[in-house]
Amino acid sequence: MKKHFLIFLALLSSLFSCFTFAMEEPSVWRFDVAPYLWAINMNGRNQVADKTIHISENFSDLFKQLNWGGMLWLDVYYKENLGLFLNGVYTSLSNSQSTDLISLDSTNNYGVFNAGLSYKLFKKNLNISSSNRIELEPYVGARYTVNNTNIKVVSTRISVSENHHWTDPIIGARFNYFFLTRWQFTLSLDAGGTNSSTDKSYDLWGILGYKPWKTTTIFLGYRDLYQVYETGSNLKKFEWDMRLFGPVLGIGFRF
Repeated sequence: MKKHFLIFLALLSSLFSCFTFAMEEPSVWRFDVAPYLWAINMNGRNQVADKTIHISENFSDLFKQLNWGGMLWLDVYYKENLGLFLNGVYTSLSNSQSTDLISLDSTNNYGVFNAGLSYKLFKKNLNISSSNRIELEPYVGARYTVNNTNIKVVSTRISVSENHHWTDPIIGARFNYFFLTRWQFTLSLDAGGTNSSTDKSYDLWGILGYKPWKTTTIFLGYRDLYQVYETGSNLKKFEWDMRLFGPVLGIGFRF
């Protein structure tokens, strides 16, 4: 699994190298950093070997199971058009399920990291006012996922665990609409994976931002991430078929 991580690091290195040619002109660079909270709801299933956990949890349930987590978005722009982005989420969860026949304890350490290169292909000022404009920003990149799962049968103390890491190529676009001087709406959608059955994903964002100060933006929105990943068979089988969705709240700072 180290191979997938090394591929992801190689992509990041190559993307950052695209920006080094102009570091002697610091004024043409722009940096946006945005910590945020994603109130995640989960619906799907997770299978390890012959044990399957069906998950249908809202944010309040997941918050009770949360051990810790962190979320951060980073944008770097050169001359306002060429962009590099990195978006990371990492959480650690614990859960228990019981039936008449069996009780299961599970732990899941899950992280998803999107990185890529974007370019503002289309920009247009609208006639409504000088502050109204639209932008179309296609991007390409990769989505690196780490998913470490352990399922234990409580009565027998038998446990099975799988640590999985995978990298999906992604392609997508952002649509930005700036209006009323301080407001911004962003719609972002990408698709990723290597095939349509065992490795696929999509990631949809809708964000409304308000800029109380020149270098600060408060934003509220919604994110919907769906992933399917399957590998192995029998005792080596691992399947992650999950939709993660919910509101997003954060604050961005520009440098």
